[in-house]
Amino acid sequence: MKNKILNFLGVKQVCCYVLSLACFIFWGCSNELLQNEVDTTIERADTRTEVLDIITIGGVQYEVYDYLSFETTVGCVYATTTSHLEIKISYPTVNLRGLLVNKEWKDYYDYNFTGTNIYDWCVPIESIVEDQLYIDDKIYVPIDGSDTYLYLNIAANCPYSWSGNKERIWIRYYFTHKDYNYRYLMLENSEDDPQHYKACLAVPFNSSDIYGHISIGDVRISDSYGNWGPMYLDY
Repeated sequence: MKNKILNFLGVKQVCCYVLSLACFIFWGCSNELLQNEVDTTIERADTRTEVLDIITIGGVQYEVYDYLSFETTVGCVYATTTSHLEIKISYPTVNLRGLLVNKEWKDYYDYNFTGTNIYDWCVPIESIVEDQLYIDDKIYVPIDGSDTYLYLNIAANCPYSWSGNKERIWIRYYFTHKDYNYRYLMLENSEDDPQHYKACLAVPFNSSDIYGHISIGDVRISDSYGNWGPMYLDY
């Protein structure tokens, strides 16, 4: 009788084990697949995915990401010659030959300030323009925490013809992912292209910055250096 009871308990344990294993395989995989979908959504919302890979190029190790968010906020335009602004971004990636290069992203900022009420000393304050650009490609960032760069090729329109001398406008801005210290950029036109003011801005970022929004804040455009608009916009 004792042996029969033990045999029955043994069979029962095996059956429970098999049933548990089946439940684990079925529901466990289902949860894992669902969790991956949720995680992907969360990562995209947080502007980045996990590191795809770590590779070495020229003796330097890089983390490879496949998503980057870049944000620009225009606080004031006080340059009567500038009603249109175009910003194209180049980012660090590797080409088909395995060389680290700066590649221009297909999408770009295309601001048209005409009719946005952003002139006239930025009244009202709600006229501030904010826009976000997403680079959905492989981004290479040094693993040691040192900076790499986004390069912004900026062009502002000018309706006038060549006057015989270069003309200039200025941009004041700060990097919100680094600090809030004001920096300045000068744009010039040329005899070959007198109707556009142009400049290239290098935006530093590292492996820590890529976790959040890499951004330029409170961009102000002026046709005379130092005339940046009303003080109540300075926080």
